[in-house]
Amino acid sequence: MRIESGGRDPLEIQNLLVDFNGTLAQGGRIGEEARALVEKLAGMVKVCVASADTRGNAAAECAGLPVELLELPAGMPQDRAKLQLLEKLGAGSTIALGNGRNDTLMLARAALGVCVLGSEGAHKMAIGAAEVVVSSIEDALKLVAQPLRLIATLRN
Repeated sequence: MRIESGGRDPLEIQNLLVDFNGTLAQGGRIGEEARALVEKLAGMVKVCVASADTRGNAAAECAGLPVELLELPAGMPQDRAKLQLLEKLGAGSTIALGNGRNDTLMLARAALGVCVLGSEGAHKMAIGAAEVVVSSIEDALKLVAQPLRLIATLRN
């Protein structure tokens, strides 16, 4: 996927790294529209979901979706663990979606960081680290699926 906007180099995107709780899932559940959008995106980029599995249901919620579930290692600060996952995927070719304080490093380092200000809120550090802020996971996934919609937001 290639994203072009005036005033910056084009982005060559191969991956989408999405935080699970508070971003992809609200109250621990992935909504039907978000599921459909993830399925669509999986035909365009590799979709990875990062989770510490706080509620113990990430695998069940992601079952049947064309995603790779990446569990965060225990005993490591979550922000560092997510950054490590991003770097393993390739930060320069990955869009990251998140909403929490522990997403800040990932959002700042990704080729494009998108903060999702959903029903569970967003940490002010995540908002500041992202290049784009949207009001829902569905809006975030639609932007990735239709990158021409990003031009007005990203251009100089």
